[in-house]
Amino acid sequence: MSEALSVITLTLTDFQVNCYLVIRNAEILIIDPGGEADIIIDALREHNCTPRAVLLTHAHGDHIGAVERIRTEYSIPVALHADDIPLAENAELNLSAGIGKPVIITKPDIILYDRMEYDFGSLHIQTLHCPGHSPGGCAFVIGEKLFSGDILFAGSIGRTDFPYSDSPAFITAIKEKLMILPDTTAVYPGHGPATTIGDEKRNNPFLL
Repeated sequence: MSEALSVITLTLTDFQVNCYLVIRNAEILIIDPGGEADIIIDALREHNCTPRAVLLTHAHGDHIGAVERIRTEYSIPVALHADDIPLAENAELNLSAGIGKPVIITKPDIILYDRMEYDFGSLHIQTLHCPGHSPGGCAFVIGEKLFSGDILFAGSIGRTDFPYSDSPAFITAIKEKLMILPDTTAVYPGHGPATTIGDEKRNNPFLL
């Protein structure tokens, strides 16, 4: 019998990025390892689970800082949407150069696309592509949980003031792909506290 899904939240770096360890049956997916790799590795050792992959909601520098260390440490694949590969490979585009801490990552091992479903051992994911904050921004549905990166926050949405952002497309994607999920769906954002789809339908001023 499959174990229930559990989620460990690690809030990392000065940018307070939420890195999530999603666990089932002693297997872990690592979502958005934004930095402080030693903290992530210590948590993985503490829970004595097998890392299966790194999933990236997008390729902004604050979400990818520990990717190469984790990929090398565990020899696991990295998954990213194709449209964010140019950001991953360019510190100017991923905004890390502008803060004096340039970071890049090599090409992902798994190219994500909209509504892609994938099994990492006992962990099943569906990818929902929601461009607007970044070209390849994605949310992941795992069980009854949504990992929304910088797409959807408690009471807010991601910024759309970057050269490659698209505010109208962003709002449309959120409403058509995320807001149709069950109200009880737990939402784990890239920054800040968790919420639910129901709460955001009722209270998020950007979506009313």
